[in-house]
Amino acid sequence: MMKNIAVMFRGHIRTWHFNYPFLFDFYESIAENVDYYFITYDNSNHAGVEKTFKGKNLITFQIYPHDFDTTKWYNSWYGPAVMASLLIPWRKRREKETGKEYDAVFDTRPDVLVKQKQYLFGDKANLNIEPLPPEQNCIYSPGLEIHKNLSKNSARVGKPEIAIRDWFLMMTPEVYDMMAKRYINDYRVYTDGETPGAQIEYIDIAHSLEFHICTIDWLDTRMTRPSVFQLDWKQARTWEDVVYASGLGWVNLTSDEKTQLCLQYGVEVRDYLDSASATCKI
Repeated sequence: MMKNIAVMFRGHIRTWHFNYPFLFDFYESIAENVDYYFITYDNSNHAGVEKTFKGKNLITFQIYPHDFDTTKWYNSWYGPAVMASLLIPWRKRREKETGKEYDAVFDTRPDVLVKQKQYLFGDKANLNIEPLPPEQNCIYSPGLEIHKNLSKNSARVGKPEIAIRDWFLMMTPEVYDMMAKRYINDYRVYTDGETPGAQIEYIDIAHSLEFHICTIDWLDTRMTRPSVFQLDWKQARTWEDVVYASGLGWVNLTSDEKTQLCLQYGVEVRDYLDSASATCKI
């Protein structure tokens, strides 16, 4: 178990009201102390979110203006990085107040559910795999993906590239601070319009800063969709049912059915209209 961790939630609220009890259980089972930081968009349904942190160490809850130069800052590249930058001063103040350093910083989203993996066989079969803190100069993700390079003027355009799952990351505070600057021109490898894609560029910038990209073998993650609200008590606690509901259980719905689900469970429809992802958008 780690001693002290910071969990930085950023982005659309989406399925937070389904995820949060399980997320609190997870993070508080892997560390003696957990400090939470939260920043979301003003056009997301953030009503009541602060109340879900009753009894928890919520250090700051911030609203990021959707209309802040929307065309530049409200996207998958600038949004997460700028949001991270806005949380850093609060984390530094907390570190100064407590005199404690964080063993790990988790950079994640409100709609990402996490669970600890278990040993499959041997003397420890069915026991949780022990959590490991991040090493220096390393960035940890649940996995890597293959994306098509989107750069317009590059020999790599259209070719398959390794991309990081940037919606859940673990690292030391020092690495978090450096990667939060990735939207600043001095740190970028590409210019706007020439990027191969946010999740590919993230890796290229990490390598330019001599950070290592690693995968985490002791936890699993899933981006949950509004279809999980239809699960009964037992299904909501069964990982396979949550995975199915968030995958085919969502993708196979029509746009109208997805919209009705959002309206029924108080999820802001715009949270999914703004997405270009085929497995996310309405």
